[in-house]
Amino acid sequence: MRALPYRTPAADAVLAGPWTVDGEAFDEVLQAGWDYESVFVVRRRVTIDIERVRRESGLDSDDELVLCSRYWSTGSLVRHAGAPASLPHRVERPIDVETSVEVRGADLSGNVVTETTLVLRRGTGDRPFIARRPGSVLWRSAEQHVAEGVRGLLPVSRTSFAEAGLPSGAWYVSAGSGGWDEPVMGQLIVLLNEDNPGVKAALDDELPPEASDVVWQALALDVVWTLLSMAVSDAEFDPNLPGEEHSKAALVRGLLEHWYARSGEDVGAAWTRFTYDLEHDPSRVRAVLQERLRFLKEVGR
Repeated sequence: MRALPYRTPAADAVLAGPWTVDGEAFDEVLQAGWDYESVFVVRRRVTIDIERVRRESGLDSDDELVLCSRYWSTGSLVRHAGAPASLPHRVERPIDVETSVEVRGADLSGNVVTETTLVLRRGTGDRPFIARRPGSVLWRSAEQHVAEGVRGLLPVSRTSFAEAGLPSGAWYVSAGSGGWDEPVMGQLIVLLNEDNPGVKAALDDELPPEASDVVWQALALDVVWTLLSMAVSDAEFDPNLPGEEHSKAALVRGLLEHWYARSGEDVGAAWTRFTYDLEHDPSRVRAVLQERLRFLKEVGR
């Protein structure tokens, strides 16, 4: 348990409702299926006893409070925040506040974490053990949602490869030219060739579900293989060095942990085993990745 250096209200001073999309539970919407073009506006109602929050946190009546929500994907490391909601200074009774954030299907991979925080926007006092710095979190609620499949490892864009001068394949992983410690966003992107009939049919939901699943599973395998192979071929990549949370190196380390590391194995050991296998038995590497993805195991069921 982490102890904050300032007072916070009791947990029941702020009560958060479930996340919903157009009246349906967010988890159920994800389970029903999503694709790269999906956009969800997720909402929740939060009941806040503002007077109690101020009293138990030791805040003055002039201190400004704001309710914030955001989400991030554990696979892509992409984060987005919704518009903050300012709270009134004085309210005698608890109030309901709606908070929302737009979730983009192209960002999703692995699990989706949605988080709501009650934050001090501006403090007026300077007493010990009382929050006074802007951004101090007084209350937090975070939920984790399982996204369907392993799609959306990177930002995705539909592109005419003929117009872009690319080979007429199904997709292209653009890695960017930045260093490993630079942010992922702005460097990496998966281009999907809309000139390819099969890819276009999958994007437009014109394929049977089992055929569409094979397309996106093959894409996921290719993306992971490309990024891990790229790291192996670059002497500047070191999986043991700590890096920024949203860096290209952090993404590769996350892929290595999820797709290749054994239970209880640290990243360094998994990297050593991966590089050895890639040099001596690359087919084994592909087979392990297929196993982790459960490639073709669910098709036809």
